[in-house]
Amino acid sequence: MNSLRLRALAPLLAFGFAGLAWGSVGCFGLVADAAGTPDGAVLPETGDDVDAAPDTAIDGAPDTAIDGAIDTAFDAPAPPPAQKLLFEAGYQNYAWGFTYDGIYVNAAGEVWSYSHPQTATPAPAPTDVPWPHAGMTETEITTKYASNAKLLTTLSKDQVLAMYKLVSLAETGMLIRQNSCADAGSRLYVAWRYDATTSTYSPVQLGMTGDTTARNTVPAAAQLVSWLSSVGSLSTDFCAPPAAVACVGSGCKPATCPNTWQTAACDGTCVAPTQCESVAGCAACGSSTACLVDAAGAAHCSQAPACSSGVLSCACGGDAICAGGAAWCRGTSAAGFRCERP
Repeated sequence: MNSLRLRALAPLLAFGFAGLAWGSVGCFGLVADAAGTPDGAVLPETGDDVDAAPDTAIDGAPDTAIDGAIDTAFDAPAPPPAQKLLFEAGYQNYAWGFTYDGIYVNAAGEVWSYSHPQTATPAPAPTDVPWPHAGMTETEITTKYASNAKLLTTLSKDQVLAMYKLVSLAETGMLIRQNSCADAGSRLYVAWRYDATTSTYSPVQLGMTGDTTARNTVPAAAQLVSWLSSVGSLSTDFCAPPAAVACVGSGCKPATCPNTWQTAACDGTCVAPTQCESVAGCAACGSSTACLVDAAGAAHCSQAPACSSGVLSCACGGDAICAGGAAWCRGTSAAGFRCERP
């Protein structure tokens, strides 16, 4: 047995093999870390990391199995006992009157729909159904759920909690925003984080479709959007953004674009920089879009939200930059923005 294996085995021995008891949790690949806490893996593990070996990380970082291989397990906190709301997909439209409807999933596994149609008496007002934002009380969120409430289905708690573990990945994502439609409204997909100290909820943005679309850069977010659309019978092609295209790379064709707001794609066409998978640098984003820099250093252009000062910052636009909210936002409009765990 090599020294790496011995070092990784030490925490296991200290805890009396408590972690191994979790090795047969089931098809989601839930394994245990050295502290005996089950990891939140809901994605297939790779290589020989499916051997029920205990992991050493308990902080949300990639776990290292005792055989020295990296596995895809991650430690994801379960929702606190007092948390009742887990997911929501809400739709609002201000065109020709105000409309709001959507679905939500609670901790019991129930999937409910609700609606506030324009024809309602009295007609709904935006103040009656506030858009998800940080620090909301349960009453602020659930008041809108009472209108035309219908129970759509009930899922197993195991399934709901397994999907909720993906939020620990989704909240690390950046939001690539672009204009896609007009007068179609917006559908926002969120997962709720609960603060037991203040008894308030804050959203993790999984994605948005409609007039302005927002793509969370973490694949787990797209998986959650697809799942919510499925359980809530929501259309998955509602004003979907145009497909992202390659704009940097050794095989790109040179092109001169007729408009200053365009950039050249690798296929020789001219596109909005927000449509690029990534760009050569923040300069490509111009003054009308925000530059977001991912963990690998790649730059992405995103439709910038309006700030009263005229200059985008984490303080006024962080919620539109980072899936986890403004608290995750770092950087400036000149140097580019990043999303890092608070």
